[in-house]
Amino acid sequence: MILIRSNEADLSTREVIDYLIKKKTKYCKLNDSDKIISYTIQISNQEQSVNFYFNFGKINSKNITSYFYRRGSFRYQHSQGQSADYYSKIGIDEFLSRENYFIDGFINNILEKNINKVGAFSKAHLSKLRQLTEAVNCNIVIPETYICTCKKELSLLIDIHQRIATKGIQESFKCSDKNSGEFYYMFTSIIDNKNVEKVPTFFSPTLFQKYIDKKYELRIFYLKGVCYSMAIFSQINKKTSTDFRRYDDINPNRTISYKLPEVESKKIHKLMQVLKLDTGSIDMLVTKENQFVFLEVNPDGQFGMVSHPCNYFIEREIANVLAQPNERIEL
Repeated sequence: MILIRSNEADLSTREVIDYLIKKKTKYCKLNDSDKIISYTIQISNQEQSVNFYFNFGKINSKNITSYFYRRGSFRYQHSQGQSADYYSKIGIDEFLSRENYFIDGFINNILEKNINKVGAFSKAHLSKLRQLTEAVNCNIVIPETYICTCKKELSLLIDIHQRIATKGIQESFKCSDKNSGEFYYMFTSIIDNKNVEKVPTFFSPTLFQKYIDKKYELRIFYLKGVCYSMAIFSQINKKTSTDFRRYDDINPNRTISYKLPEVESKKIHKLMQVLKLDTGSIDMLVTKENQFVFLEVNPDGQFGMVSHPCNYFIEREIANVLAQPNERIEL
């Protein structure tokens, strides 16, 4: 049986499942809303196994042949029917949360190490600073990157590079104004001599990179050694030239399938091996001098945006990997 961890809204997961259904392959999908009612973990000299009990039935880890981790974490029903407010009131909610965190890690470790898999819970939040460092070690070009906390240092960087790009150190986020109900999103932004005066004297640790004028950018989905690449001509549109995620629905960016040079493909494969990732969505850009520059890899990033426009049928390829597991190691 194939175990799939995702959420209800993820369309790409549904499309992978459609192919599994066509192949008449047995699977079980767990959503974030599916709580574990109870479980039993066995650790002995002979085996390590987990029995999960959900409201829809039982899952035994011994029966899992492939594991597709897409999104989310295991959720547990509070014991004895107590609510989260009850545990918070008596002051042990943080303790129970930590206990569940380590249980999560152990269960996912069993699933990731001993059976055929695509994706990994343990790699879902891989440090982007480490990604950049390892990319350099793999002879991949990256933007000059800095983290600083004061305007004086930032001004010196602007004097050197003229234009500086800034984005989240690890992840983007969105927040809302409770009064207006409006949502605010984090995008890559540009800082130069024209707007640096708006920056406070001291600020929270912030990531800055030398701004690189690009010819186009690449979104590459990596799966088990294969790179599915798409070129995005975002620089033509002022709205998307700095960050293509500022989608222009009226004049959408042109996207085409892209043949990644073999030398760059090999570098990416080496980097993914070093990071111990079997899948991920990689962002790169190509400069006007045709230099390939690595930005980041999202271990559980979207792949539908590459699969559909480029006719790669990545969902089918993932289903094929899951349905034809390697020789399985008994748990």
